[in-house]
Amino acid sequence: MSDTEDPDKSKTPTPSEPPAPDISDVRHDGDPAPPASEPAPMRDISLDEALTREAKKIGRLPSLGGVLRIQQKDLKKKSILYAAGGAVLLLLILMIYSCQPKQGSMAFGICSVFLELNTPYPETLDYTALEGSRTAVRIYFTNIDPFGEYKLEMIECTFGKDEKTGMKLTEIKRNRRPVDAEEVRKFNLLLPTIMASDPYRVAPPRWENPLVPELSTKRLEAKKLF
Repeated sequence: MSDTEDPDKSKTPTPSEPPAPDISDVRHDGDPAPPASEPAPMRDISLDEALTREAKKIGRLPSLGGVLRIQQKDLKKKSILYAAGGAVLLLLILMIYSCQPKQGSMAFGICSVFLELNTPYPETLDYTALEGSRTAVRIYFTNIDPFGEYKLEMIECTFGKDEKTGMKLTEIKRNRRPVDAEEVRKFNLLLPTIMASDPYRVAPPRWENPLVPELSTKRLEAKKLF
């Protein structure tokens, strides 16, 4: 160290130079590719071990018997649902049918049409009982006449065979008095129209006389509903 050298400068440390970058991993065009890593060597397994693995894979899948059992359970559930739905539907049909009024035969409908056409106030008609056989229909009814009198009456219609319409009226009695034969003949001309129009055929309920209920029930009980 010389005598003229500044002592302060000798104490100041010189800055260190940065480390040079590592360019060993940098590839340039034309450089050979690094050697590929070698795959791990395959381990030989025995036949028993291979079969065991395949058996485990198969065991995870449902067997054919299991699939069939599942399908049978589904079919059984569907059958139960269908049976329950059918029972409910049948019950509803029976309930609706039981609420419907009883229907009489076409003979009862024809006789009731004649009665309505030959009653001054047909809206006051009230059928109380019905009797019948294979060839005749007897209807018991109440009505109000033009004088305002409440009356209990009876009409009886007798039928016979007809070549054109299949049936015709041969005799009509109202309160046991025969109706004019010419009037019956004219009414027979209307039978095809009446039968095609489906006349009123609601059968009357059992009627009871409030004065003598037991006696009236025995007399007016229908032998056969038409």
